[in-house]
Amino acid sequence: MSKVNDFSLVGELGLLVTASVDGTLRLFQIIVAGEKSEENAEEEKKNGEEDGVSLKYVSSFLKESSQRATQMSYDRKRQLLVVLSSDNKLELFKVNVNKPDAILKKLIRQEKKRATKRNHSEMEDEEAAEKKTVDKKLLAERIANKDYDLSLHFSRKMTIELDPSSKAKSFSLLAKDKTDLTSIKILVAFHSNVIMQYKVEVSKESQSSQVLSQYGELSSHKTPIRGISMAPNDQLFATNSFDSVKVWSVDLFMYSKKNSLDIRAKQSLEEPNVLSLCILPGNKYIVCGTKEGQLLLYDLNTNAIINRL
Repeated sequence: MSKVNDFSLVGELGLLVTASVDGTLRLFQIIVAGEKSEENAEEEKKNGEEDGVSLKYVSSFLKESSQRATQMSYDRKRQLLVVLSSDNKLELFKVNVNKPDAILKKLIRQEKKRATKRNHSEMEDEEAAEKKTVDKKLLAERIANKDYDLSLHFSRKMTIELDPSSKAKSFSLLAKDKTDLTSIKILVAFHSNVIMQYKVEVSKESQSSQVLSQYGELSSHKTPIRGISMAPNDQLFATNSFDSVKVWSVDLFMYSKKNSLDIRAKQSLEEPNVLSLCILPGNKYIVCGTKEGQLLLYDLNTNAIINRL
């Protein structure tokens, strides 16, 4: 298996989606002890594995970009999987959850295509093959038993070509507005220390993207930004580079009438070699991952690292 650059959990489907160095997104089914089929339980027993949680590779699907995926995130409310690739392409995939009828339609189309190909190879009439009936009841049973290609739950919504003047390093989803399910806002951090806010229309009637605001350069960082994380309540966001971690006030950031962010960071931690970070629920702590393989717990109240693993 290829190197895993990032992953996202689609809990409604019990799937873990992984992003790698190629253009393929891979799906792993999460199997919990007590919920395993007899086949899976017997297989684990033979392998000497203990009860618990395990992963089983089940399927995959392709991105539009063939370049390595650098980050991915799942918006559960809008059921959108967002993937950033190293060529500055931001791809959005619609995830069909609790829609067996939609999956059934896809399975029917899939079976008809297979029948057409099979009959074409046998030099039969394609039109006659297309008219052949599909056993919908059997397909519905397959869906109920999860005996089908789970990649059918994912369909490409759109691809956004980000600003080409600088390499996009990280993004964070801002879509917290419970009343607006037709659009999603995304903060993208670039190597030039510029942050852009994109608004993406994702309704069936309109699919487009636009840059709402550009903030930068974030001069508080001495080296290029490598990551960005938005707090769960959208009141804070944090950025990391090889020299430090910065925490910014969203009130000043989002509602500034200026087109550039010329204010100082709310907090700063001089911690080198931080590669990734995540603000935990409650906005009191940030988990940081370092080049040396450590996990750091950053306490915002004391502005200090309180634990290193």
